[in-house]
Amino acid sequence: MPDIASIPPWKRETVAPPTARTILVVDDMGIVRDRVCDLLTRHGHNAIAAESGEAALAVAQSGQPIALAVLDILMPQARIEGIEAARALTYTYAIPCLMLTTIQEAGTRAAALFAGALGYLVKDVATGDAAILAGVRAALAGEPVPDPLANLPIDDTEIVSIHQRRRFLDDAYGQLTPRQREVAHLAAQGLTNEEIGAQLHIEVATVNSHIGEVLGRLRLTGRRDLRPRVIYDSLRDPPG
Repeated sequence: MPDIASIPPWKRETVAPPTARTILVVDDMGIVRDRVCDLLTRHGHNAIAAESGEAALAVAQSGQPIALAVLDILMPQARIEGIEAARALTYTYAIPCLMLTTIQEAGTRAAALFAGALGYLVKDVATGDAAILAGVRAALAGEPVPDPLANLPIDDTEIVSIHQRRRFLDDAYGQLTPRQREVAHLAAQGLTNEEIGAQLHIEVATVNSHIGEVLGRLRLTGRRDLRPRVIYDSLRDPPG
């Protein structure tokens, strides 16, 4: 089975040193955000809270130095959920990420790691704070993150399927025109067609046309699919 948890050399270079201690905590449940932020603050970190993926990206876009992001996966009310946000933070802003979730499924874990996450932590009362702190310390030090699901079996065909989908998206995205890529990039950040038109100084009808072409080429069923989950791997290639 492929080692999906290994960190490629280009990714190791983006890991913040232990002295960089501002940590972004992303969770749609206030009680969880408060608990994790309080835990990190009590152990010498500066914690910033965000309630959604789009809020996390807004923090990243502000330019504030972030050493690490700890993200929930399922945030149903958000436009951008955890894995999508982790991919954007990793590839666009070079912010290392850890996932913190109740989901204990091999496929979801694999998707998170393929999206660039350094590790996958489980919200577990039995391990709780100790597991979160161990994962954060390892990530900040650029060391392997303890993974409670490392031995969880995953079907090789599922891994192959994920790889094939990413290769298809890479190829299809490469066939878009520069303008279509601009539109896709802005749409992936959650901008409306009107906002995209204003930013690129083009008519909304032209934006609609580009969105339709992008959806067709990437074989997506609707605008909601034009999010980081499906195209951020192609927006920025990691150095080889």
